[in-house]
Amino acid sequence: MKIRFEFIILAVIAAGLTLYLIFRPRERMNYELPVVERIQEKDVYGIELIRQDKIIKVTRSDGLWRIQPEGYRADSDRVGQMMEEIGRFSIADLTSETKNYRLYELDEKSRKRVIVYGKDDKVILQFDIGKRADLYQHVYVKLEQDERIFQAKGNFHTAFGQDREDMRDKLILSFEAEAVSKIDVSMGAKQISLTKKIVPATAEDQETEISAEQSAGKDDRSTTGNQAAQPQNTTRISWQRPDGTEWDAEQVDRLLDVISDLRCLKFAEDDVPLEAAYLKATIAAAGTEHVLTVYHKQGDDFPSTSTGNEFPFILSHYWVEKIVDFIEGKTE
Repeated sequence: MKIRFEFIILAVIAAGLTLYLIFRPRERMNYELPVVERIQEKDVYGIELIRQDKIIKVTRSDGLWRIQPEGYRADSDRVGQMMEEIGRFSIADLTSETKNYRLYELDEKSRKRVIVYGKDDKVILQFDIGKRADLYQHVYVKLEQDERIFQAKGNFHTAFGQDREDMRDKLILSFEAEAVSKIDVSMGAKQISLTKKIVPATAEDQETEISAEQSAGKDDRSTTGNQAAQPQNTTRISWQRPDGTEWDAEQVDRLLDVISDLRCLKFAEDDVPLEAAYLKATIAAAGTEHVLTVYHKQGDDFPSTSTGNEFPFILSHYWVEKIVDFIEGKTE
């Protein structure tokens, strides 16, 4: 009887403990996460990236981002990635209060420091980036004047892990291909001058248009009764040389595909010698002349200049060969 009574007592205690664990009030966190004020792009005038002795600073002036102190034009997509992470930066969780920065790669040797400047070079946000956390798209971060280690969500290593060359805008020629009215290209004694003209479409042009649209399933004007399909375009573009002879329009389209949105491989050293030109292309589009000059090969590189970028650059062999192919296709 005594043993049975003890079992009842133990059962009551166990039930009580279970109910307590289920219905007890949750413990409140004994810390508060810092609230980072949202930053809008219009309020950012500069971003500085620091890792050990390497410093990259970009500043905004007159709507353009430039790398300082050289004044190189910064890639807008790269700056956009950084601005996206800055704009949504917030603290997700507290990780440690132990100041063990080396464990999280937040020590001076490993960290990436980001400083965001507002107007008049005022610091509006500063944080250090450490290694990736176990949680997806989270990294360890440390805020200025806060010794604790936190987690933040974002693609920080991609957005802020760029070097100076990555940050530079490699777009060196840009224009609307449809707006081009004149093309002049030369390579040594070979010169080609083409002017765009609008001329009446020939019967062959019209037949080709109808056939192409019917083959693509875009033409519902097929013969019905006595009604024959009619071409939509009664004119066409003709690229003509000074003597009136026509140049292959497809070749022109291929050339414009290459140089209307041209990016360099990398930028040349400031002291690269720019002597005799290997080839030159001058494109007139919407009242503006766009000029690309490729100089003779030096080692494995083609140093070049253009009106679209104020600094000399190295053009890819692939793009140079495409321009050469155009020049050698038909020459005077």
